[in-house]
Amino acid sequence: MTKLISLSDDAYAFLSIEKLSDESFSKVVKRLTSKTKGSLLDFAGKWPGGSSEAKNIFDKILKERHQY
Repeated sequence: MTKLISLSDDAYAFLSIEKLSDESFSKVVKRLTSKTKGSLLDFAGKWPGGSSEAKNIFDKILKERHQY
């Protein structure tokens, strides 16, 4: 059964950012609201960049944290 829901423009924008290219909006809502969370090990080996790129990003995050 299909139900219609209404979203504000900013809520739609946030949802569309989270939506994967092969995902419907229904699937992204289900994924984001699921009670079960995956293991951190699911992310092992997923970083496509090298270690120097990761270090640059980490350094930037630390710098931004110290601004507040």
